[in-house]
Amino acid sequence: MQQMITLIGGIITADSAENVGIKMKIMFLLLTGDSTQEQFESLAQSLDLIGKQILLVDDDPVGIKYLGTILNYFGASFTCYVDALSFRNDLKNAQYDLAILDIQMS
Repeated sequence: MQQMITLIGGIITADSAENVGIKMKIMFLLLTGDSTQEQFESLAQSLDLIGKQILLVDDDPVGIKYLGTILNYFGASFTCYVDALSFRNDLKNAQYDLAILDIQMS
């Protein structure tokens, strides 16, 4: 994720506290028009996720669909969970290259 955010000129920061968790902030500029298409094509040429296994845990189906579309475009395989309990039960036998987790699931 760091590489993808950096490639589009964004910033990613993380803060963690013991017994509290991790707080991540991702900031990037969304452009419109031709410059957006050029930036996206440049990113697509430099970001290769083929063969990568990615875990998505989010209770928002729109968010999962959006991220899934992006990950498909870059060639990644991914597994989705809409609740933490089913994710936790299956985690023991799974191996992922990247996990994208919603830390404020309802």
